Amino acid sequence: MSTNVAMSNWAEDEILDMMLRNSNKTPPATVYMSLATALTGDDTVTEIADGNYARQSMSFGAASSGAASIDADITFPAANAQYTYRYVGVHDASTSGNLIYHYDRGSVETVDTGKQVEFASGAFTVTQAGDAHEANVLDMILDFWLNNTDYSQVATVYSALFTAYTNPTTLTECTDSGYARLATAFDAAVNGATANTAIERFGVVAVQYTVNGIGLYDALTTGNLLFAKTHASTVMNVSEQFQMAAGDFDITLG
Repeated sequence: MSTNVAMSNWAEDEILDMMLRNSNKTPPATVYMSLATALTGDDTVTEIADGNYARQSMSFGAASSGAASIDADITFPAANAQYTYRYVGVHDASTSGNLIYHYDRGSVETVDTGKQVEFASGAFTVTQAGDAHEANVLDMILDFWLNNTDYSQVATVYSALFTAYTNPTTLTECTDSGYARLATAFDAAVNGATANTAIERFGVVAVQYTVNGIGLYDALTTGNLLFAKTHASTVMNVSEQFQMAAGDFDITLG
């Protein structure tokens, strides 16, 4: 079960600000599953009101290839009276707290009096989505939220240009002698999206090249690719400078 699992806007904003704005965040020690009748916006669920109901703690295996699954059975208390639910939530607290992920079953499930909702180990999977980035970054996001794993923040992130770009593992960074990555500031994330704050101007072109992709690294040289995306093919002639206007490098999580 992983179709229609989405990260809440709150959780997306927390991750983007942590990765791109050096904003200190603490992962939850434990996450909890909820059953809900409604989803309001992207950050609030209406949980069932059965007298025996309580959120249940969740345990996940380490994330791999952008997905993480529960590694222990989850069993809710027997229903005090018949109820229905459609949504499943993942929260950072046993009560109140923040919604991290939500899942839409696509149809209403009826639970009769005395029956229990159960999820077998491996039967609930969260798959991380968003703008293209390396699988290890997807795994980092999942392990931060679901496995109490701290993220090693960096003070500065750097924009990069790719002369060839197919996906985050098939790309060629510019090697022109006038080129270097640029330290880039980002706006505070809102509704799971952010963008570069100011104009970014790369070095003067020494030998003509074509920009086909842009990326974001956690270091001035080498380092880890955090985000990457295609860019409209742009030929850069000698003595020109590639420029990104404020807001051009937009990043969205999903």
